[in-house]
Amino acid sequence: MLCYRAECALKIIIAPVYKNTENDDRKLIQEIFTTDADIAVDNHAHTFTVTLQTVSSSKLNEAATKLCQVLTEMKTIYPCTQ
Repeated sequence: MLCYRAECALKIIIAPVYKNTENDDRKLIQEIFTTDADIAVDNHAHTFTVTLQTVSSSKLNEAATKLCQVLTEMKTIYPCTQ
């Protein structure tokens, strides 16, 4: 149930930029999560940066960019990391 809720939340985030979410939402989210990425940790700033590789189309890249922007704006703090 938790995974379903997370998937629904991600779908809501990308819906404004990716109009075909009704048909391709799971495929899109799966592609974003399985694409290659680089992770850079900055211990002094208490941050990490995830750089995704390009996904299969420009529309999917727009959706991935929107998702990353929203996640960055959330400024989530992982428990027990400060």
